[in-house]
Amino acid sequence: MKRPLEPSAEGRGRIVGITDGVFAIALTLIVLEIRVPSHEAVHSEGELLGAILALAPRFLTYALSFLTLTIFWFGQQAQHGLIAKSDRRLATLNLCFLAFIALLPFSTDLLADFLEFRIAVLVYWLNLLMLGATLFASWWYADRNGMIAEDVDAETRRTVYNRIVKAQALWAVGAALCLITPLLSIGFILLVQLIYAAAHAPHCCVNSSVEVPPTSAIVGPPTNSTVTPGDTSLASSLASQLVRRTQPWLSVLPILEGSGVPWMP
Repeated sequence: MKRPLEPSAEGRGRIVGITDGVFAIALTLIVLEIRVPSHEAVHSEGELLGAILALAPRFLTYALSFLTLTIFWFGQQAQHGLIAKSDRRLATLNLCFLAFIALLPFSTDLLADFLEFRIAVLVYWLNLLMLGATLFASWWYADRNGMIAEDVDAETRRTVYNRIVKAQALWAVGAALCLITPLLSIGFILLVQLIYAAAHAPHCCVNSSVEVPPTSAIVGPPTNSTVTPGDTSLASSLASQLVRRTQPWLSVLPILEGSGVPWMP
């Protein structure tokens, strides 16, 4: 007889479904804070340009939060790909993670309105910290309770832990920089986001039928298939060249080194 707390693949499927929905809403809400300048306040080309430039802090925080949501969405999807089943407790941990995802539009808006204040930066960092903590807790619980897929080895499990911790350590350094100036802190955090986004971009852009060089372990497991006759388009060729030219640069970044686990924050 099936019990309410018994782990199941069905429970995992429900988590995946609600996760995508919450991320979609959060991605929409962060852009709604960028409002078109009022027509009554604009009477010339110069005034319109000035009004658009005044929105620069909101565009900056939008880019920051968009990258944050992208990173954590990929991280959550990577975990779901390694977890075979879920129970109510794991679902609760994932819901806690989603609660902090839903809070990100608020911390983003606060940062945009008070870009020069340290407290605004610290509130945004605390949001990132809680996202990392709940993601780590979800993986820890699944690992300790036998919910990870059987073909996931010990090295892969350690890599997931390490990558979450490394990202949080870098964001903590970024938050500490607000003691010097909040803008330096924001710039450092944005740089970290861009590095992680760049690490995943080649992997997600290349057609799965294109053979990826061995260094692709940085961004995901390499494919063993070869190019088919129908995939000889210019786009596929350019994407393949992008992988070859970008990965040597990425391979020198210690934060991105791993054992072929799907890319994680």
